[in-house]
Amino acid sequence: ALVEGNSSNDTNVNNPDFLKALTKPFTKAIIQLDKKILKSWGLNDGKYENATSLLKTHCKDKETEEVLEICPYLFAYMGPEGSNTSDGYIGLVLLIVSLCMLTGCLIGMVKCLNRLLGDEVKGFIERVINRDIPIKGLAWLTSYLFIILGAVITILVQSSSVFTSTLTPLAGAGLISLERAYPMTLGS
Repeated sequence: ALVEGNSSNDTNVNNPDFLKALTKPFTKAIIQLDKKILKSWGLNDGKYENATSLLKTHCKDKETEEVLEICPYLFAYMGPEGSNTSDGYIGLVLLIVSLCMLTGCLIGMVKCLNRLLGDEVKGFIERVINRDIPIKGLAWLTSYLFIILGAVITILVQSSSVFTSTLTPLAGAGLISLERAYPMTLGS
């Protein structure tokens, strides 16, 4: 029997986005963009065609609704309300900071991976993954098999990003040689 009003195909359910819950407050404290300008430019509306900055200005206090002198985010002091630095330079600073953070996180992942994996697991990965096919005359097939292995693992996890993100620290830790990581990345 069907139960009315209790459909399992309800499309109005919003799944929680945990990553956004962690990153949004941090991002909002660093930089805020004026969405009205972005929307206007996207719709080719002439209302904001003379806008010189995408940074949010004229922020209001949440409690008193008064316009603040400077918006409460870090890069507001570099924007039109502060030292009036161009958006290009602000973007360059953000790019450099994000690349440094990405590099630091990758180095941290490699160090943690080295500590967490035991010597037996390291030895197994190095022995099995970094070897050629032991049959004489078929060693040239090894890279092709690793391309297929990369494709199969990508199909199993349903994401090439997840697979390559897992493979990169393993290669950085020296567990998988670049000669093996490259074909698996091509396969993904």
